[in-house]
Amino acid sequence: MDSPLFPQKSSLSEIIEKFKNYQQVKNFSEANKKHYKKTFNAFFKAVPIQLLDEFTPESINNFIYRRSGTIKNVTIMSYLKDLRAFYNWLIKKKYKTDTSDWFEEIDQPVVINEGIKYISREDLAIFHNHVMMNRKFETEFQMYLYQAIFMTYMWCGTRFNETRKILRKNVELENRIIWLEAADTKSKRKDKVPIHSNLYPILKKYIQCRDAQKIDNPYLFFYTTKDRPISEKTLRRWMEKIKTTMKTMYHVKSPIRFHAMRHSLGHFSIKDGVDLPTVQKLLRHSSPDITTKYYVHTGNKELLEGIERYNPLGL
Repeated sequence: MDSPLFPQKSSLSEIIEKFKNYQQVKNFSEANKKHYKKTFNAFFKAVPIQLLDEFTPESINNFIYRRSGTIKNVTIMSYLKDLRAFYNWLIKKKYKTDTSDWFEEIDQPVVINEGIKYISREDLAIFHNHVMMNRKFETEFQMYLYQAIFMTYMWCGTRFNETRKILRKNVELENRIIWLEAADTKSKRKDKVPIHSNLYPILKKYIQCRDAQKIDNPYLFFYTTKDRPISEKTLRRWMEKIKTTMKTMYHVKSPIRFHAMRHSLGHFSIKDGVDLPTVQKLLRHSSPDITTKYYVHTGNKELLEGIERYNPLGL
């Protein structure tokens, strides 16, 4: 039965435009908005439907069937998460009157958790040395910027856009704290990141050079005089050059990516004995379950080490 306000013959593209406006009003992060856009593009490319009443469990099953084997199942699951959120929004706004849980009827792909992809200690050392030794810049400011931003990714484990959009006023060198604005975090709350002792002198040198430029830009990391942060394009171009050099010159096997540095912080913190609640706070996960799922893996070696620590007799 059609909704009295929004008939099922409505154009799906027009409704998605309204959903985009809703994202804007609710201050969805740029990363989330881009992921929804990617999801809708993938869905409509596989299932070219146009009307709201064509958006059904069958159409989603058809999407899964057509994309299976062409992309990873974990990617399909991320698309399904977005489609489910969109479906719930349709119900909330009364575009859909059927309030049953569609996704109980959908044949969801099996996802095998292969673990997070981190950068090995050896490759992190190569990455660190390569970044710090790179002198191919026109100005001293550009060199310090390059070093500071990549070392922030490495030592803080901040996400791509969180780092890019750090404000200068939110860096407290004296307290060794960086504050992240709520609008730029995944959790949508203001959060703090500690500054590692190895990052501190690099960040301090960059900030001294940056502030000496006397450019009125609110962002910590900027490449032009305009009132905006360093661009995604510039960062990804730099990272691509680093990745190419590390693979060709040093035969590095680790995944050299921005998010892999965040995974490396979580992985090695756990390996080096940092307690779970602290790692959760360092990564700013909303729940310890997320930290446990991705970073705590108990094999035979860990079990044996654990049982040997049990010493009720005090021997």
